[in-house]
Amino acid sequence: MSEEKQIEDIKSRFLSTVDPDTRKKVLDTLATYGSIAIDPINDLIKLTVDTDVKSHGLDLIRQIREKT
Repeated sequence: MSEEKQIEDIKSRFLSTVDPDTRKKVLDTLATYGSIAIDPINDLIKLTVDTDVKSHGLDLIRQIREKT
């Protein structure tokens, strides 16, 4: 399965739950894809109203950018 397809599947998992802890774990999984995960993470955090999830996603994006 291509990385793009895997990322889409992971995004679907995020959208299929409202549990903040599960959403954070999904974002952690996305972050393992490195710089190609920045846009998908950004897209997902725009869709949530939970500030903890948004903050977690922004932290992950920051960490990814620091590594590249």
